Amino acid sequence: MKNKRLYALLAWVTVLMLIGGLSVNGKALSTNASSAQTNRHLPSSLLSNVSQSPLAYSGYTRVTDNEDKITLQVPVEWNDIETGEWMYKGRNVGVYVAASGDLGNFYATRSQPGVLIGVSHSLAKIYGKDGMLGLEKRDLSGQCTYKGRFDFQNQFYAVQYDHYTNCAAGTPNLLVLTTTSADKKTLIFLRIVTVSEADLEAVDKILSSFQVLGDPEVDDHHQ
Repeated sequence: MKNKRLYALLAWVTVLMLIGGLSVNGKALSTNASSAQTNRHLPSSLLSNVSQSPLAYSGYTRVTDNEDKITLQVPVEWNDIETGEWMYKGRNVGVYVAASGDLGNFYATRSQPGVLIGVSHSLAKIYGKDGMLGLEKRDLSGQCTYKGRFDFQNQFYAVQYDHYTNCAAGTPNLLVLTTTSADKKTLIFLRIVTVSEADLEAVDKILSSFQVLGDPEVDDHHQ
C-alpha cells in the first residue's frame, strides 16, 4: 500500500514538473514571438547594430502638426517636439513634425534617436518617392555605410526605405523612408535615427502608426 502511495506521489510530482516546464517554455515562445512581431519591419542589419540600453521606453504618445493632419506615435521620452514649415535644402517645401529627446542633437549630428516626418506637394512633383531616396543616397553615401533598400506595407501605405549605418556624424543607424498619398500628389518622407534596443520598438510603432490625413499644406483654420 505504501509503495502504491509512493508511486502515485512520484507520478503527481512528474506531472507538476511537466506542467511547469510547459509553462516556462510557453512564456519563452511568447516572448520570442513578441520580439519577432515587434521587429517585423526591420532588416537584420539594424537589429545587430544597436546598444542594449535602454531596452524599452515607458510608453508612447500621439504627436501631430498644427492642423492635426500628420499623426504618429512616438516614445513619451521623445518630448522635444516641433512642427511647422519644412525646409529642405534651403527651400520651404511643405510641413513637418519632428520628435526626439533632444532635437538639437538629432538635427546636428543624428546621434540622438528621433524622427522627422515631412509632407510635400513640390517634392512629389520634382522627385517622387524613388527620386527622393536617390537624392538622399547621393548625399549620405559619402558619410555613411549603405546597407540596402527595403519594402514594407502597413495598413495605410506601401513604403520603401534605405538603411545607413556608422555615419561620420556619429549615427549608428539612419532610416530614410518615402511613400506617397493615394493620388500620388503628396510625398511623405521620414528620417528615423535608432541607437538602442528601445528604438527598435519605437521604429515599429512609428511605421505602424504614421498617417497623413487630408492636405497638411492647406490651413483649414484660415479658409
